[in-house]
Amino acid sequence: MKKLILICLALFCFIGLVAQSKRGNPYHTSGTKEYQTVTAKLFGEWNITSFTKGKTERIGTDFVKASVDFKEFNENGNGGVVIFRFVIPQTVVDERVASYNKKGNAVTVDSYIIETTIDYKINKTGDIIYLENQMNKPIITGSGDKFDNFQINETEFITAQSELKNEGGATNLLTAKILKTISSTEFIPRIPSQVNYKNITDNSVDLITLSKTNFKLTR
Repeated sequence: MKKLILICLALFCFIGLVAQSKRGNPYHTSGTKEYQTVTAKLFGEWNITSFTKGKTERIGTDFVKASVDFKEFNENGNGGVVIFRFVIPQTVVDERVASYNKKGNAVTVDSYIIETTIDYKINKTGDIIYLENQMNKPIITGSGDKFDNFQINETEFITAQSELKNEGGATNLLTAKILKTISSTEFIPRIPSQVNYKNITDNSVDLITLSKTNFKLTR
């Protein structure tokens, strides 16, 4: 009798595990408590009030300001797209224009934004947000006879840096060195591949990493 009871308990545990695995990721499933208390709160546009790398604050120095927009998950519930936007300071814009203007071509840039598109998802335990396949492109407004050519050159250059970053490892370090040689600052942001979150509310959340690359977001 005791043996039969143990077998039944083991069977119930097995059935429970199978049911849980079929249930999928609760953070990707609309209507669950996890989805409502975490995922749904992430959706929408946020102001990035702080972007630190170690003890160095990058908002107000490397970038004039920044924002991030967490799009709602796709129909399959596999994840979504998040878009970061970083406004580049005038000093860096002037460097980029001066580099292109060596032949005296007239280019005036009114605004220069790096738009970073990333696939994101939340793991089943809800403690990690994965950020994968970072792709950058410049959103530039301006004028001048050669402005269109300048815009094309910048797009090709920045897109190439995205491809180098996605290769990871030593190539990632090479990318940073390249950026330093063509600008006084690393003006193309490198977003961590995974972050933890804390203090999430309807109006604020902190994104943190072990490497101490951290973000503070507010509505």
